[in-house]
Amino acid sequence: MNIGVRIKRLREANSWSQPELAYRLGISQTTLCNIESGKCKKIDFLLMVKVCQEFNIAFDYFLKDKQVNKIGSNEERVVGYNNGEINNFPEDVITQIKLLIEDNKQKNAKVKELEQKLK
Repeated sequence: MNIGVRIKRLREANSWSQPELAYRLGISQTTLCNIESGKCKKIDFLLMVKVCQEFNIAFDYFLKDKQVNKIGSNEERVVGYNNGEINNFPEDVITQIKLLIEDNKQKNAKVKELEQKLK
């Protein structure tokens, strides 16, 4: 299942319209429509951070059903396994993405806390 379909399912599960989610993400409804329909093949990393924050989910949700390249050894010969889509992101990049998402969640919580104090 591609990222657009996953975003659409999350949106529908929250009973949000496309215009509402697009507004929350700071993109046009047309852009969101293109993402959900699979017409948009590349999605900006910062947009994915916003998506994860809006739905309060980990980035891993979008990696489900994708197999990271796994390398095994067979008597000093390298054997690769590919049972589905391949995620070509190195593990350290995925770790950095997860850390950035968590950091953004903490900062957003702090911003909301400060906004409450100002009120």
